[in-house]
Amino acid sequence: EKLLVNDYLTELKDAAESRFETLASTQNDRDSQIESLQIILQSTNRQVSTDTLYRALEQLFITSSPSPVSLLNTISSAELQLIKNREIKHQIQEYKKYLSQYTRAVQSDKQLVEQIIEPYFIDKQLLSWLQPIRKMPTSQASQRQLDQAMRNLSRDRSFLDMVYLRINKLKDIDNMEAPIAQNVSRTIQLLDAELQSF
Repeated sequence: EKLLVNDYLTELKDAAESRFETLASTQNDRDSQIESLQIILQSTNRQVSTDTLYRALEQLFITSSPSPVSLLNTISSAELQLIKNREIKHQIQEYKKYLSQYTRAVQSDKQLVEQIIEPYFIDKQLLSWLQPIRKMPTSQASQRQLDQAMRNLSRDRSFLDMVYLRINKLKDIDNMEAPIAQNVSRTIQLLDAELQSF
């Protein structure tokens, strides 16, 4: 049984380390996304190039990926009962609680994009502008249309409110991820100490 416990703790530690690396990456990506969206709001007060606005606009439609399941699968397995360390068990229960809150925040953000932002662009007949226009040959006329569409958006209060709301949703997800990162980091430390005691 001792070997079985050691194998399970090692598997759990590997999954936790993988999750921690993913968290760091997604937090960096989200911070960059928030900075890009803030450029759209700033465009109402200062001159911002159309190309910069277009790149920022692309970020408006990017949503978070679902949480990796490797760690969740590992802590949901029947082998979880092999863990005797109470603090590790407590951290695992806390992780499940934080993950539930995080999942709700991600789903709320995704619904904002799918149910409000995308329909807005469809209604305005602007969804086609989301294609990678910069990578395709464009006529002067189509470029002028793009410039005009960007200027119109930067003056549309409803659009700016959606951007503001999207930024807040992304910040909510960031706030949910912070305790998860702390929890996973602490779990890794505890598992490492437990494995060294064998």
